[in-house]
Amino acid sequence: MKRIIGVVVVLVLFLVGCSQNESEMNDYDYKKVEEDNKLYAKKIKKFAKGIVDIADEHDEYMDNDETTDKETSKFLKKIESKLEKNRESFTKDTEKLMADGSLLGDHLINISGMYETYYNETSRLYELNDDKEEYTPPMIFALYTLGNNFDLALYETQYVYDDIGKEERDNILGEKLSNDLDETLVVTEKELEDSYIDFAELTKYNDKITIPEDEYKNFDTDDASWKIFKLSGIQDEEKDVTKTEYNENVQSYNDRVHPIMQTHEIDEPTTITINNHLITKMNAIVDIEYEDEE
Repeated sequence: MKRIIGVVVVLVLFLVGCSQNESEMNDYDYKKVEEDNKLYAKKIKKFAKGIVDIADEHDEYMDNDETTDKETSKFLKKIESKLEKNRESFTKDTEKLMADGSLLGDHLINISGMYETYYNETSRLYELNDDKEEYTPPMIFALYTLGNNFDLALYETQYVYDDIGKEERDNILGEKLSNDLDETLVVTEKELEDSYIDFAELTKYNDKITIPEDEYKNFDTDDASWKIFKLSGIQDEEKDVTKTEYNENVQSYNDRVHPIMQTHEIDEPTTITINNHLITKMNAIVDIEYEDEE
């Protein structure tokens, strides 16, 4: 009998505890999550709108042919800083929220980081061009190399973007802002193909570079490209390509391009996406060479 009473007492205490915990969750957790979700929705709209507005500002500025390289370099630094502040503000304002969270928010944080790196590097390149009347060959080689790598990275982020779903993005941001963001961030397959072709076309002018070899490193965009790859997530995929296989492709690729366009070898396995990117660039170059022979 004492044992039964003891069991009953323990059971009652357990149920009371569960009831109190459930009450606390109903009174606090769920209510706070609901409130935080509303705040999160407000903050992510502001974050996304900032990305769209800065992209529009960039496009409008770059359409002006009368700007100098130093002015452009300064402008790119300015919008890089705007993007960084926009991203940091969103992160700070949402990091302690008990919201359900959003894949879109995480995605936009990475996208912003990619653009920040891209603008930082292009700013450096414009400064190097030193207000020439037109782009110098090193400047063109560097811009197209960086641009092609950025196009690939942005294109690959579409898989994450598509997984979120158009309907979900519209619900989170509103249809107009969602559409504006699509237009800003989406690189189509045709645009990526054109990027490879434009890049390959430049290799016909490998012998036009007239600067000293020790200055090539100043126009090297390889480090910035790999930072962008990392932010895009393509370096986080399964490492199915051995370093030996990839480095053999690097050697073949580097033999076909100017030193400014070259990429470095690696000391660990890499992803199929990164390896295929290198192969696609080589194939585009071979196609150009074949057309010239005809």
